[in-house]
Amino acid sequence: MIRGGYGISFTPSTGTGRNPVPDFGLGGTIAWNNIRWAGTGAAPRTQTNNPEAVVSIGRNVPLLINDPTVLQIPADGKLCAGCTPADVRVPTTSLVAYARQNRQPYIQTWNLTLQRELFGRFVLTASYMGQKGTHLYLPPIPFNNPDPLGFDRLLDQGLDPDESVPDPFGRLDTAGNLRNVRRVDLLRPYPTIGDINLYRLTGANSSYHAGTFELDRRFQNGLGLRFNYSWTKALDNSSDANTDGDVFYSWGIGRMQNPLDLKANRSTSLFDQKHRFNWTANWSPRLGKNVLARNWSTGIIGSVVSGYPFAPFLNFANGVPNGQANTWLRVRPDIVPGVPLVNPRWNKSVANDAPYFNPEAFAIPAYGQLGNAARSLDYARLPWRQTLNVSVMRDFRPFKESRRYLQLRGEFFNVLNHVVFNTNANSSPGIFNSAPPVSRTGLSLAGPLPYLQGARAADYPLGSRENLIAAGYNQNFAKLIRDNNGPGRIVQLALKFYW
Repeated sequence: MIRGGYGISFTPSTGTGRNPVPDFGLGGTIAWNNIRWAGTGAAPRTQTNNPEAVVSIGRNVPLLINDPTVLQIPADGKLCAGCTPADVRVPTTSLVAYARQNRQPYIQTWNLTLQRELFGRFVLTASYMGQKGTHLYLPPIPFNNPDPLGFDRLLDQGLDPDESVPDPFGRLDTAGNLRNVRRVDLLRPYPTIGDINLYRLTGANSSYHAGTFELDRRFQNGLGLRFNYSWTKALDNSSDANTDGDVFYSWGIGRMQNPLDLKANRSTSLFDQKHRFNWTANWSPRLGKNVLARNWSTGIIGSVVSGYPFAPFLNFANGVPNGQANTWLRVRPDIVPGVPLVNPRWNKSVANDAPYFNPEAFAIPAYGQLGNAARSLDYARLPWRQTLNVSVMRDFRPFKESRRYLQLRGEFFNVLNHVVFNTNANSSPGIFNSAPPVSRTGLSLAGPLPYLQGARAADYPLGSRENLIAAGYNQNFAKLIRDNNGPGRIVQLALKFYW
């Protein structure tokens, strides 16, 4: 038998992040809302004609309620962050902007399946499925970044970009004195504002391809079996668009390195699992005519799945202007050729104490340069995950009506008690906890990382490269954190009554 199909679906324009779909202009002030309360005072429950009533398109339509003061333009026309008196049009945090001409996100799906019946009620199935996502949401993009050429000119002149100078725009502090500003902030396209994040830009795309082979024995004479294997590949230039950064499936963060080069951000999806083996069995044995041997059934579900890709980053700007402007922008390390990415010192006896990935396989790029590592490393993945769940059930039918009966169930999750290892999205991917003192003129810290597990800065000569790197090094980098491991064996007993 041959089957195939094609479909196209459009994703909602609202309800992204953690809001309901559609969100209809909820009155929250949290960061992942598409529409936020911009008025004075407490946010209403909903931004509608009647904010205390349920949103309804027909009876209580959603509204966008703005503070009218944000439309008051001063004579010089400038937006001003940190001015005295405060410019009400500029938030105390980063300014948020939206693209004027976003596109409707959509996903195309196609598939082809070949199926043949074999002997003994076995069925063999081979299938392929592909997907392509277009105009998908990106994480927030910072676009008021300092000019990198101007940044280099400052360095060429021997000037410190972080040096404070009198504000050429005449902005005053709260005491009425002329403010000081950093030289690097004067290199921004809009130098009086600071960071500006472009939200919900529909510039991401994705692709997914999967080949699956399945052998199925249809249930007969008390026995049903199924085994399948899938080889998949998921690619994208943004695995998630939530403004808190986390990918819900893998608890990773799809940060980008250069928002002006989305092609360089394309890599394996953070939730990609290349290989997946699944098997199930259902057995209802006929053990004899004895009352204790009747009405037993057993179910088994097992899987072996390859791990998620690792996505490391430096966690400091490395002299790149605005290289760490927000949660979603991070400079990546260089990959050291010929060094194994999985730590040869790692084994299960030190599973949660030694880094799983090899710190010596990563290097700090030259000052002011971006790293050559991909956003996620297809060839550096977390350990395989294997689980086996078993259930044993016995039905008791003391009632005349067959629809009413009792069932005693014993369920054993992860019955072999295999450990499911995980990193921590907040602490494992970042190489540094604090920025080391990198500069163009001082001691160069560029080059491969030393192995610093358990080391302290005091273990090295003061002022040496190892001393400066160890002072800010993240001791949880590339570790499989014990508190994030999957659950161990769980045994559950239950008595159910069906009626």
